[in-house]
Amino acid sequence: MDLKESELQSLENETRHPWELVRMKIVSKMVKELNLQNQNVLRNVLDLGCGDAYLVFQLSKQFPEINFFAVDTGFTKEQLDFYHSRFAESNIKVYQNIDDIHNIAEKMDLVLLLDVVEHIEEDENFLINIQKKNILQHEKVFYIITVPAFQFLFSAHDHFLKHYRRYTNSQLRKLCEKVGLNVLKRGYFFTILLFFRILAKMKESFLKTESNEAKGISNWNGNKTMSSFIAFILTLDYLFSKYLLKIGVRIPGLSTYVICKKSV
Repeated sequence: MDLKESELQSLENETRHPWELVRMKIVSKMVKELNLQNQNVLRNVLDLGCGDAYLVFQLSKQFPEINFFAVDTGFTKEQLDFYHSRFAESNIKVYQNIDDIHNIAEKMDLVLLLDVVEHIEEDENFLINIQKKNILQHEKVFYIITVPAFQFLFSAHDHFLKHYRRYTNSQLRKLCEKVGLNVLKRGYFFTILLFFRILAKMKESFLKTESNEAKGISNWNGNKTMSSFIAFILTLDYLFSKYLLKIGVRIPGLSTYVICKKSV
């Protein structure tokens, strides 16, 4: 969860929005497939812009053999102290800045940029500068990047989260190629949510919703049964779009992603 949204609830709140639950499963599948395809090469994973660390915590349980480094510039001292205590005996280390990571014998093998790039005004320079960091100075590092899709859906929710833009998959691919990343795989997910976001955008345009009236996913108050049902539908949605991608059909979705590797 974005720290902008987590400010609205306790960091201990275990009730998660179905979107967040399913995105975690999708990223987990990507990490697992990438690891298997590359002979279990992943040893150190950097989650840059980790938000409230929910996703990296879930990944750490699924991949206990991997060291996770969670970084978010939005962390307060109190949050850092909390996470340092909470993850003291785990395979997660938490930092406020990527430059705070010291004494790492090995380089990072994978960088997760999950709904981060849209927060950066100069996205191209950001991706260039990231690759210059010492812990990423090698040719075998992979990147998984997800961003919200389609600028015409830019809404009060995007303003609330301080987004600068949304992307088509082609725009994201071109951005990555421009900064020296070779795109290995790309696509969309959450196709079914496009319909609901279009309706919400139409309603917002009609009612003239202000950004300070928008709420994040922490505002979710569905019960466990409803959450499970929606998560099930979103999982089917992802599996269907993944199947279509295998046969060469790329369908749009509310989120888009690329899996990259530094160009040789």
